Order: sequence, then C-alpha cells, then structure tokens
Amino acid sequence: WNAYVTNCVPLNTGSYGIVARGLYALQIQSWLQEFTPEQFLILKLEEFQNRGVESIMEDVWNHLGLPPYQVHDESPSNTRSYNSTMAPHTQAVLQRFFTPHNQRLEHLLHGTKGVRGGDQWKHPIWKY
Repeated sequence: WNAYVTNCVPLNTGSYGIVARGLYALQIQSWLQEFTPEQFLILKLEEFQNRGVESIMEDVWNHLGLPPYQVHDESPSNTRSYNSTMAPHTQAVLQRFFTPHNQRLEHLLHGTKGVRGGDQWKHPIWKY
C-alpha cells in the first residue's frame, strides 16, 4: 500500500491523474496516522448543493471552534458544465474500480465528524 502511494501517486506534485484524485483513502491515510479522526470534518461536494453553503459552513465554524460568519457570495465558482453523457460500460468499469477504494475510505473514516457512513461512498462517479 505505502509503496503504491510512494511510487504511483505522487501527492506532493499535483501531477496525479483524474482517477488517482478519486482515491481518497490514499490521500487521507497518511493524515489519519498523524491526527485522530475526530480532528477531521469530511465534506462531500454534493452536500453544498443538497444542504446549502450556509448550513455546511455552520458545521465548519462549529468544528473549528470559530464564531459564525456570514458568507456573502454563495454562488459556485471555478465551475464548468459537462455536456456529454458517460457510456454505461464506462460507468460500470469505473464503479467496479472505485468500489474497493471507497470501502477502504469508509473504513478509514469510521467515527470521523461529517461522515454519516454507509451508502454515501458507494457511488463515487458522476451520474449523467
């Protein structure tokens, strides 16, 4: 595992590919060796859309022990639209690939704030 991270996923360069970016357990594992899970607040990007920026940021301020702060511009930035659809075969391949990685992520994040566990890590790829 550590050899794979060291040799195949150079996290310190920003040069890893789009698939490796989705291997969250690889990225979080070394942090969890230095800090307790309770020190983390893990958020999924989809939660901003589902719950709203104000609700998410309230969780962040509380986690950090900071007073509430009003975010004035909640509009998305650095966004783009995707006009094409993913082929069902491609989606199936990606789903098979990411499933064991997301199971490992779920195991690593057990007991971490913001992680509600279970099904939230089972579908890591975009739905078209």
